[in-house]
Amino acid sequence: MARARGRHGANETPREIKKVRFIYHVPDGYEPVYVNGVHGGVTPRGDLVCNFFLEHQELPEEERVEVQDGELKAETATFKRRITCAPSERVFVRDVRVGVIIPLHQVESIARWMLDKLKDYQSLQEIKDND
Repeated sequence: MARARGRHGANETPREIKKVRFIYHVPDGYEPVYVNGVHGGVTPRGDLVCNFFLEHQELPEEERVEVQDGELKAETATFKRRITCAPSERVFVRDVRVGVIIPLHQVESIARWMLDKLKDYQSLQEIKDND
């Protein structure tokens, strides 16, 4: 059972806490970030480091397109690649968007929260599919 901490007189008994209220603060400039992958691991201090990234095809450094009769001809496009690779190779870029460090004792509750959100979504999809 939770007990209030703080100032008590010598003869005062701590109050029993019956409710906790959390206030969310969103700083100016807060922007959600789209990610589709993560890389990381556990540090020697016991924290989980998660580097969330957006994986996508490489963007060309430059693209040149011919103009015929005042119109761009997309089929004539040539690309200057930023990264050289063999013809049999395909290049993808992983732009790291945000890093998150989570104490290991919090990982399970965060993972459970995420899985609960996934189950909620899947339940809604099943209802939608059955309609």
